[in-house]
Amino acid sequence: MFVLTVIAVFLADQFSKAIIRSLMYQGESIPVLPPVFYLTYILNPGAAFGILADQKILFIVIAVLAIGGVLIGYRQLPPGRILLQLGLGLAVGG
Repeated sequence: MFVLTVIAVFLADQFSKAIIRSLMYQGESIPVLPPVFYLTYILNPGAAFGILADQKILFIVIAVLAIGGVLIGYRQLPPGRILLQLGLGLAVGG
């Protein structure tokens, strides 16, 4: 369950980004549920809200450490913890 979730989330993430890049221009905003939810194409070179912009190496190191921690925790899960496996798969895949 864990590995399938990671793969599905990763592929869905990359596919949705490819569609946005091919169908929208930067700064374009499409109403999905107006006036609450709009899909806007922007580039963010940093973390949330642009924090630590252009620190790609730092983000890669943090991501590798976080994924390593999740994998260590996953190996110690007792069998049958489907929801926990699903949650961890969502975190790693995204």
